[in-house]
Order: sequence, then C-alpha cells, then structure tokens
Amino acid sequence: ATSHDPAAQLAGRLIAQQANLLGLVGKVNPGVALGDYGAVATLIDPAGATVVPAPVAVLTSEGPSRGQTVVDLRAERHVAEPERQMRESRILDFVTSVDGERYSRLWLDTLGFTRSSDG
Repeated sequence: ATSHDPAAQLAGRLIAQQANLLGLVGKVNPGVALGDYGAVATLIDPAGATVVPAPVAVLTSEGPSRGQTVVDLRAERHVAEPERQMRESRILDFVTSVDGERYSRLWLDTLGFTRSSDG
C-alpha cells in the first residue's frame, strides 16, 4: 500500500533503507529490529492502533524516576489539582493497543517478504 501522507512516506523510506543496508530485502532476520517500529507502523497505518488523548509528562526531578515518561490513563484524575509530577504534562495521543498481526504483515511486506501458503 502506498500512502500520500509525507510522514508515512518518510517512515517507509527509512524502513526500506534499513532493510537495504542490512541486506534484508526478501529475507527475514529475527535478530534485527527497528527501535520504535510501533510508532512508525502507526504513522503508516493508523487504523491498526487504538489511540486515546492522555496527559503525558517526563519526570525531571532528582531521584530514581528521573527521565521516565508518565502517562496518566486513570479514569478519575483531579484536573484542577494534578499530582506534582503531572503539572507540566501535555495532552498527547497515546496508543493503548495495536493489531499485532496487521503490523507484522506490514513489516514483512515492507521488507519484501511474502508468506508461503503453508504458513
């Protein structure tokens, strides 16, 4: 499938270039992965993901949680008085689930691999 979305086109070119550089066109190598393929797949085929708006923050205070990303998916949250860590949060689209089979097929199709009829 070809997308008219520039972000999806860029994602496709990046995946194709990685496959080409690694000699994976037409092959499957389970030892190779794209760092955030789920994000790339969602750009290319957003219908394969369930997305909800949610407050997202990166913790910047000192301590063992510094640098962690926090997403508040609670049904009951106090918007008027958010927890200290969430005061600087932004509402972003957050993926809560994906169609794994759909995205697996997308990945394999992008690499030029087609499944045999016997599975």
